[in-house]
This record gives sequence, C-alpha cells and structure tokens, in this order.
Amino acid sequence: AGRTAVPVVSLCADASVTRTGVPWMVRLVPCAVDEGRALFSGLGTGKKRRPLRWVAVVPAGRAGRQATEDLETAAREAGCQLEQPVAWDPKVDDIAGVCRRVLQRRPGGVLLWLDCAPAARLAASLRGARFSGGLAGPSGLRSSEFIARAGKAAEGFVVPVVVLNANGKAVRRRFAAEYRRRFGRGPEPAAAMACDAAVLLARLLR
Repeated sequence: AGRTAVPVVSLCADASVTRTGVPWMVRLVPCAVDEGRALFSGLGTGKKRRPLRWVAVVPAGRAGRQATEDLETAAREAGCQLEQPVAWDPKVDDIAGVCRRVLQRRPGGVLLWLDCAPAARLAASLRGARFSGGLAGPSGLRSSEFIARAGKAAEGFVVPVVVLNANGKAVRRRFAAEYRRRFGRGPEPAAAMACDAAVLLARLLR
C-alpha cells in the first residue's frame, strides 16, 4: 500500500499495520490491543477483586515481539499484571516445555496468542496438567478447527467478539445463509470478515 498507492483492507490484528499513516490502508478487524484490553477488562479480577496475574504465550520472532508490545499496552490500560511472555518456536515445537515454563510462573490466567493448531495443543496440555485458571486468546481462535483440536480444553476458553447492531446482524444472517447454500456448512468468523473486506474494496472501486 505504501509503495504502490493500491487500496489495502487488512485482516491482520497487528496494531502496527495502520500506524504508518498510509491513507489508503485500513485495518478491518480489532487490533491486538483492543482484543487484549477486552479480555483483561472482562477477566482481570479474581475472587478477592485483585488483578489476575497473566502470562501470554506468543510466537517466536517479530510476530511475538509485536504481540508482546500490544498485550503490554492492553494490560496497562486494563490495570492487569502481565508477566514476561513465553515464546513458542515452531521450529522446536516443544509444547510440553512451554507448558512447564508457563506453570512455573503460577499465573491466574494464560493468553494463548497463537494460531489454532499450537494454541489448541497448548490448551489441552495446560488442562491436562490440571491448570484451573483462565484460558483466553484472540478472536481468530473462534473457529471449528480450534474447538476440534482442543477438545474438552475448549470448554470455558474465552475469545473476544465484535458486537453487531441490528443491521449488522441482518447482513451477517444473509451472508451465513448464502455461504451455507454454496458450501454446505456455516461460515467461520474469518470468512465473514473476509467478505466485509471484499465488499468494502468493491465499493471503493465503484
């Protein structure tokens, strides 16, 4: 977008995507700061009304550094305690080791800021290790893939969702009906977001 002036509608939750000031770049989904703040605010107090101590598991590398920055901002704004995140490296893929590192910090809640497959495996590993605290993650984990892979560990797992007004609900119902007619199953939330992005671009081009 910055080099070619081609309009771009992004479905990336990385908060840095729209910080460059490029006027023809728009992020259509909530950023990680928005989602983290919603989770911390909704789940951030324990029985004694004190902030929960959270540990986040993020990808290794640049994506993890950006997620850490976004989640630290969200935690400050929500008044929660966020420990130094634990990095998951797909090249090593040591879910058991990541689970041990998380549990050693005795958190009240764990954020799994990962893709569906590793997040589901880690959720199952944490519950298998009898972790009874809160488990949460980004809206991208609101998917049939995560639920199927996580199994019982998906029960009680919290993700943020966008609240629709009456018009938005009507549009979403029409989209879901058409999607089901064409593909024989209901759409994932990501499919609805992608449709919104395509519609926005089409209107811009017109």
